[in-house]
Amino acid sequence: MTAVFENQSAEVAKRNLAAAQLIYNLFLQGNIPAVLEMCSEDIVWKHGANPHIVPFGGTYEGKAGVLRFFEAVSQSVQMTRFEPHNFAAEGNSVTNDVHVELMVIPTGKTLYLPESSVWTFGDDGRVVQYETCGDMSTLERAFL
Repeated sequence: MTAVFENQSAEVAKRNLAAAQLIYNLFLQGNIPAVLEMCSEDIVWKHGANPHIVPFGGTYEGKAGVLRFFEAVSQSVQMTRFEPHNFAAEGNSVTNDVHVELMVIPTGKTLYLPESSVWTFGDDGRVVQYETCGDMSTLERAFL
C-alpha cells in the first residue's frame, strides 16, 4: 500500500512541477489570462515586498487580485531578465528560484533581484497559494 501512495505522490509532484513551469512560460509570453485559468478562484498570491513602497508588494486574493498584481508589475517595472530555475516538487508544493533583472519605471534604477517562489497546488491541480520570498530591500530601495 505504501508503494501505491508513494507513486501517487510522485505523480502529483510531477504534475505540479509541470504546472509551475507552464505558468512561468505563460507569464513570459504575456498570457496572463491563461495564468489566471491555472489558479483557483480563492487563490492567495503574496509578494514579500513592502506594499507601501513597491506597488505590487503585499497579498492579493482571488483571480481579480492576481490580475491587479500583474497590472501593478507591468506598470511599475520593465523586466530585462526573468529566469526561473532550481525547481523542486514534493506533493502539492513546488519551490524554485528566479533570477530577475529589471528597471524600475518611476526611478529608472536597474537591479538584480534573486527571488524564491513557493507554489501550493490544490488537489485539482490549480494554484491555491503562491509566495515570492527573499530579501526585498534592494527592490524597495529602487522605488525610493
